[in-house]
Amino acid sequence: MTKVYICGDSFAVTDPEYGPCWVDMLPNLNNLAQVCASNFLIYEQVERAIISQASFILVLFTSSLRSELKYNGN
Repeated sequence: MTKVYICGDSFAVTDPEYGPCWVDMLPNLNNLAQVCASNFLIYEQVERAIISQASFILVLFTSSLRSELKYNGN
């Protein structure tokens, strides 16, 4: 069975307030994308897809200026 994974930031996340997104048109995919994802988080999504033996991985990188920060020690 073909396993397709999407890794990225908010441009790959469904937003019910905005309406249908391009990812809503793709059947049978595993969407690991997250709102506000940095490139490091996207890298971790790709690693997870590889571990899950993805057949295809679609990667949407974000701005190189986006960074990680701690909030309440996390």
